[in-house]
Parts: sequence; structure tokens; C-alpha cells
Amino acid sequence: LVRQILQLSPRILRKSVDSYLRPTAKFMYDLYGGEMLRLAISRNSDLLLLKGIGYDARRNRDSVRLYLSDVIGLTKSKIVKIKKVAPAIFQMDVPKVQYVVSHLQTILQRGDYTTAECTAIISKIIAANPLLLNLSVEENLEPRLEFLRKRCSLTERDLATLIKMSPGILGLSVAQNLQPTIELLSLLSSRHVLASSPETSKQEDRMFLRKCIMGHPQILGLSIENLMRKIAYFDAIDVASQCHPNGTTVSLAVRMALASPAVFSLSLEKNLIPTVRALAKLWDANYPEYHEGADDDIHKITNESKGDSNTNNAGPRLSNSLSVRLGEFPRVLTLSLEGNIQPTLTFYNRTGYIELTQDGAPKRDVADGGGIVTIRARYLAASLYNRLLPRWHFNVEAMTGEHDASLSQSKAPPLHLLAGATDAQFCEQSGLSLEAYSEYKKSSVGMLKFRAQWDVWLKTGRPIDDM
Repeated sequence: LVRQILQLSPRILRKSVDSYLRPTAKFMYDLYGGEMLRLAISRNSDLLLLKGIGYDARRNRDSVRLYLSDVIGLTKSKIVKIKKVAPAIFQMDVPKVQYVVSHLQTILQRGDYTTAECTAIISKIIAANPLLLNLSVEENLEPRLEFLRKRCSLTERDLATLIKMSPGILGLSVAQNLQPTIELLSLLSSRHVLASSPETSKQEDRMFLRKCIMGHPQILGLSIENLMRKIAYFDAIDVASQCHPNGTTVSLAVRMALASPAVFSLSLEKNLIPTVRALAKLWDANYPEYHEGADDDIHKITNESKGDSNTNNAGPRLSNSLSVRLGEFPRVLTLSLEGNIQPTLTFYNRTGYIELTQDGAPKRDVADGGGIVTIRARYLAASLYNRLLPRWHFNVEAMTGEHDASLSQSKAPPLHLLAGATDAQFCEQSGLSLEAYSEYKKSSVGMLKFRAQWDVWLKTGRPIDDM
């Protein structure tokens, strides 16, 4: 049998006994047994030239683990997690893993990231998206990045930022995911392009796509049905607000895509609808009652007037237009209703900037410039614990000399100053010391936050740790 093997497969003499032949023969012996192995080799001596699959898997498993640990810098716990979600990676050849990592590093370096930064970014990418190591550079990674580069006019820095912020998009198919999503966003951009120019401009379209994608790369991972439902919902708000997009008015969906594309990643039922409904009540605006039909792309809209003052009007006043108010500061929809908006409204209500009923509606119509300030969307985004509470209490102490004294509305700082100005502007226009305020803020924020959360806990029972 030995003579037969040497005659029929002389290449076997070039193979290492310790690292190749012995592990291969042992693997086959353990798998088939001595009798069957001798019979198989007598029929085909080239069997001994095959790699020992079991041996290679063990060797590769250790090699990949060492590469991820020593070169990429992954911790032991992260490697254990990767083994659970992507065990096949540890059976890959190390050169294949190195090739993918090297390609990612090249993209990041072209985006002006240092070698140390590249290693840190790649470590996070692999820990969060280990299956990317299974992808082919030529068939998957390069075509997808090249498509985005050309279609959206992305720079080298843009591509590097893109894979840093949302590496999962590298796993999306061009034909099934990226291209349909880009085409839908392009249709949305045509509203913006037509509103600003009578001719459709490819350059403007690409600028729109670039701004939208770089603002929130995760939008590329959303399904077409998901995006269409939210676009239809924003269109419903336009209709309810009687804001029909034309040459001078941009639709709400376009505003969201340009200024706060992260809104499209929020749940329609759990986030957007409850928040928009609460804001419509706050602003006494028409709210679109949104109904989905049997098909996902069928939506019916019925307008319900909010407030007696709008019941007999031909249309909502501009100041009460839900579409306009949301469009002024689209990022308001990314705020948590319970964690951000409602506590901030409670503060404005208790300090006299607005009067609300128990269900969050204004007690009466208030025109701009009246005794009670209308709360704009951007003022709802002001940090309650790092801006509103410290400024309010510092101003109270400066005016009255008492920590818990109430401050009359006539002496209260204007809302735009309290919520919208920088610390320096607030202190300068209020006649306060910036240095003293900075010290107060540093020492009092924790106490003020606890007091505010304690008040909420007494009223609602909501645990302080959840706030």
C-alpha cells in the first residue's frame, strides 16, 4: 500500500508529516476506522492529500481567536459573544479575515483616521457586526460602497464616517436594499428640488441624499414599507394642517429627512403618533386621525379639530399649524414623550410660562406676545436638568435671596433667554455673574435633578432611577 501511494501520489512527499499528514490520517481514522480507511486509500491515494477538516477547524479557530485578540484588540468576553452569534468565523482562514480587516482599514485611513483610531473603530465594528468578516471584498463590500459613493456623491471622509456610524449597511444588498431605499428617498427629494427650482437637478438630488444619509445612515436599513408608512403619516399632517406643499412650502416629510432623518427609525405606533398627538394638543392644532387600510400603502385621513376656537374656522391659523410647528424643529420628535417632553412641560406650567389643563391642553388660546408665552418645539428640547432648572433657581435666588421663593412672571427671564440662549448670553442679559452661575450649576445640578424627580415620583410613582 505504501508503494502504491508513492507511485500514484508522489506529491505526498512534499507534505509535512507533523502539521499535515499525521493530523489528516488521524482525523480520517477516527472518522472511518482502520479497515474502511485502508480500503478507501487503496482505491484513491489522493485522499491523504486532502486537508484534515477537523484539524484545520481547530487550528483556524485558535488562529482567528488570537488574531482578533492580539491584533484587533477584542476582549475575551467580546470574543465569546462573537462565537455565539457567528461561530463560522472561527473556521475561516486568517488571511481571509485579514483581507476584510485590511480593506476596512484602508477606507478609514482614506477618511483621515489615524492607525490607532482605525484599530479602535474596526474593533467596535467586528464586535457589533462579526458577520461582516464573511463578506467578499470584491463581490460585496466594494460594490456597495461604490454605489453609495456615486449615487449620493459621498467623499472618502463620508464613506469612512458611514461605516464608523453604521457598519451594518455593508451587509445590505445593492439590488434588494440600498437601491430601492435610495430611489424612494430620491422621489422624496424631488418635492424639495421642485420647490426650489423649476427643473429637476441631479446635483440637488445628490445633495439631498447625502445630507439625509450622513445625518442618519441607519435609514438605509429600513424597509420600503416602513419608510412609506411614515412619509404617508407626515403627509397626513400636512393635509390636516392645510399646508399643501408648493413652490414655497416644503413638505413635512422632506423637512424631517433633511433636518432629523433619525425620526424615520422611530416606531410609528409607539413613538411618533403619541408624541405628535400630545404636541397637537399642546399647540391646539388639527391632528390627523391616521388609519391604515388592508394594504400597507393605503392610508385614510380624517381631520379632527382640537379646541373650540378652530371648530368653525375655514382652516387652522399659521401659529396653530401642526406641520409648521413640527417643521420649525423636527428633532423634537426624537425626544422621549415621558422622559423629556412631559417633564419639561410640567416645568413650564409650574413656572407660569404656559397654563395647561391636566390632560396637557392649553387652558385658553394665547396669541404670541400675550401674557403666556407659546411653547415652541425647540424650547421643548432644552435640557431640564442642565439648563432650565439651574437657570431658573439661580435667577430666583439672585432676585429674592431665597432658594425656594417663587418668582412672579414679570420678573421671570423671557423664555427665549431661559431656554434658547447660551450661559454667557443668559447671564449677560439677566445681569448675573457668569462665574457665579457656573459654580452654582456645577454644585446644584444633582440636587435639583433629584428634587424634580422626587416630585414626579410623589405624583406618579415612577421610579427615580428610570428618569
